[in-house]
Amino acid sequence: MFDFFADKLKLHEWDWLAIIIALSALGIAIISMIIAKNTLRSQKQTEINTTPLINKSIQEYLLNDLLIRLFDGYTKICVLEYLLKKKNFDYYPSEDILDDIILDDSSIHLEVFYNDKNNYTILRGFHDMVVTYNNHIKLINKHLSSTAITKRMMQNEIETLLYSNTDIAKTWGYVMSLTYGYDTKRKSQVIDCIYKTVINEYSDTMNTKTKIFDENNCYLEYIEAESKDLYVQNMNKLASNLISFFDGKFIKKKI
Repeated sequence: MFDFFADKLKLHEWDWLAIIIALSALGIAIISMIIAKNTLRSQKQTEINTTPLINKSIQEYLLNDLLIRLFDGYTKICVLEYLLKKKNFDYYPSEDILDDIILDDSSIHLEVFYNDKNNYTILRGFHDMVVTYNNHIKLINKHLSSTAITKRMMQNEIETLLYSNTDIAKTWGYVMSLTYGYDTKRKSQVIDCIYKTVINEYSDTMNTKTKIFDENNCYLEYIEAESKDLYVQNMNKLASNLISFFDGKFIKKKI
């Protein structure tokens, strides 16, 4: 058959070989185009799947909201420490009290800064601090009800937790300065807003029986000087309210 077509078309064997090679090259080119098209489609789908749903503006809001939870947690830890000492560590709080202090580390979206190495590193360090803080809370929750943990050890753990809380709060200021350009004035506005938000939650039932807070509070760093006395006064009102609430949630240890 090859000879028949070769005779009719006056083509030699080398001519046919050239045709076959050309057709093969065309076939390879078509296959390559199909593969390239599918690869491009896959890349676009990957971009869609990896594009962060959270933008920088939303992440800023979430970081500020995290500080509200941190601020609230600081107050509750101070109240827990007060009650634990008052009860000589013979009682422990129900787990839900400390569970409520745990921060939502999933609200820190590292992918927002995937294309910014410096800010990604800063936010990653902050995220790791929050995770460590949460793990410490979970550990304390187990230790508080244990008779194998001495009172001194428990005191140290509570003090460490308070230090961790204030350390994260200070790091928040550092993070917001570097990633969002917050200056002292902007930090003051956020802290003041958070302070009022937390206080307003309990304003109807607050009293001034207990004095737990004084000027030695890292959250006072950004409070206007003329407002600090009122801040401390209201924090003590909040503490008094929480003491009444938490006191009924303490359980006596089994000897």
